[in-house]
Amino acid sequence: SKTSKTRKFKKFSEVDMNVTSLTVGLDGRVFSGSGLNVVHVWSPSGDSISTLCGHRGWVISLALSRDSLFSGSTDACIRMWALGDLSHTRTLVGHTGSINALVVSDDNSKVYSGSIDSTIRVWCAETGLGLKTLQGHDGPVYALVIGVAGELFSGGRDNVIKVWRNQTEPQTLRGHTDSIVTLAVGVGGLLFSGSLDGFVRTWAADDLSLLQVLECTEVNAFALTRHHALVSGCADGNLYIRRPTAITAKGRPYGDAIRVVGWTSVLFDVAMADDGNLYCAHGDGVIVTW
Repeated sequence: SKTSKTRKFKKFSEVDMNVTSLTVGLDGRVFSGSGLNVVHVWSPSGDSISTLCGHRGWVISLALSRDSLFSGSTDACIRMWALGDLSHTRTLVGHTGSINALVVSDDNSKVYSGSIDSTIRVWCAETGLGLKTLQGHDGPVYALVIGVAGELFSGGRDNVIKVWRNQTEPQTLRGHTDSIVTLAVGVGGLLFSGSLDGFVRTWAADDLSLLQVLECTEVNAFALTRHHALVSGCADGNLYIRRPTAITAKGRPYGDAIRVVGWTSVLFDVAMADDGNLYCAHGDGVIVTW
């Protein structure tokens, strides 16, 4: 069941095209990618700091390492930017289609990219050199996340999650009936998968058994709060928030959703800042903060 609340939100910024990706730095700077083929950089108060140009297509994925920003685009390239002066340092080339997902390993040594070309590529985060290509999905890869043990989880149009550990063949998690477009890892290593089938699935950290199937709507992005609540950003423009009930229990770790009614246009991405602010990227070019 779901209850609805209308919460006060603030329009953080606005551009002339849909905002398709978001990430927030440790210093509070907000990075957003859009259909204008650029990355916008915003101060914590919403003032424009810089516009990073160079892509020849929409910027649809972003990730941060300790020293760099990585931007992925429909132009099949990943651009690498120095966090200090925001200069372009390298372009990572190898994929043959849109870069739908980016994630940096916890030790900041590697960058993983998932593409419409059905592959995942592994890059050195410092030099930008390609290290490896992972093949296992039968269709575009839409989502990536790093697990607590350093394993890589990936989801895609083939409706499955792949679990990559070292050099072994990936394990496959099944259950969704449509594309998996977002993944998150929560407290204790719980894995969350969001799909266009309208459901969120929760998987156990230890054996990856299915713990819970949560009804939602078309889920586009996840964020986790400091208090371990799961925030689902959905195509209907709303947020669905679930608070943990029993983190370590196998059974029903998350409760019913609270639907937070906010901005009205499609919600493409959500990002949680260290200060607890939640940022939401919308299809009409607006970034909203809560």
